[in-house]
Amino acid sequence: MLLIVFIIFTILLRRTKRQIELKNAELTAASRAKTDFLSNMSHDIRTPMNAILGITTLLQHTDVPEEKEKYINQIEQSGKYMLSLINDALDMSKIEAGKMTLNPQPVSNHEIIDHVLATIEPLAHRKPIRFVVDIPPEDDPCWTTVCVDSVRMSQIFMNLLSNAVKFTPAGGTVTLKMEVVSNDDEKIACHYTVADSGIGMSSEFQKHLFEPFNQEKREYISHENGTGLGLVIVKKLVDLLGGTIKITSIEDKGTAVDLYLTHPKCTMPNDEALKPADLSILAGKHILLCEDNSLNAEIASQLLAAKE
Repeated sequence: MLLIVFIIFTILLRRTKRQIELKNAELTAASRAKTDFLSNMSHDIRTPMNAILGITTLLQHTDVPEEKEKYINQIEQSGKYMLSLINDALDMSKIEAGKMTLNPQPVSNHEIIDHVLATIEPLAHRKPIRFVVDIPPEDDPCWTTVCVDSVRMSQIFMNLLSNAVKFTPAGGTVTLKMEVVSNDDEKIACHYTVADSGIGMSSEFQKHLFEPFNQEKREYISHENGTGLGLVIVKKLVDLLGGTIKITSIEDKGTAVDLYLTHPKCTMPNDEALKPADLSILAGKHILLCEDNSLNAEIASQLLAAKE
């Protein structure tokens, strides 16, 4: 009897020890991933910041209008890139704290797509790669007013398409396709596909696609490839929207992302939902601007004055 108890105890002890070792390995891997993330993040933020400071110096020493315009554009692009890194980090902190929320508002389905295309098409043209857009025609009834968080919807497509452009070599192809799965009086269900002919992902890395702070280490991937949080944030946003996401990728062949999202239709008429705000009610009014940074206060004041 004592021998049986001892054997059972030994088995349970070994099993517990194995579980503890596995948990410790997971914690070690997670800690290492966060350390790598912070290292990459600090490097990636310093890169555009150094560019901004360096180009600002060049801007101060030129009177050639064409050069000034070029430098200003470069400062803007570097600033936008740095802001995207910071936004990813902030969004990730919200996700880990369970504070990521949506703010649905009436918006045209077409307006969301147009906003994304206006940003992605120049990126694809600059590389250059072929950018194919396969969406329903302008007069299709699918382009209705829906009630969604347009900022988060745009963020999903911006993340997926910018990744597709980033990891597709010059001469390749990136495709955005939209199909209507169902359309009734209350909602519209859509199937979106973002596909590319880029470098793809290894089968091993695909097992960890939606794990925070993970990036695939490949010799020919530029170090300046972001935070590695894009897909994690996309997955969380898709979950919040009640949709599904599926990613298929073959190394050195390309990647395809399939999104299935259902959007509730707005009950108010389209023209009323999309009617621009009447700014005439602000005529003659005074604005109190509260800002603890003097430079930001000056910039905001100049921008407001320009709207008069």
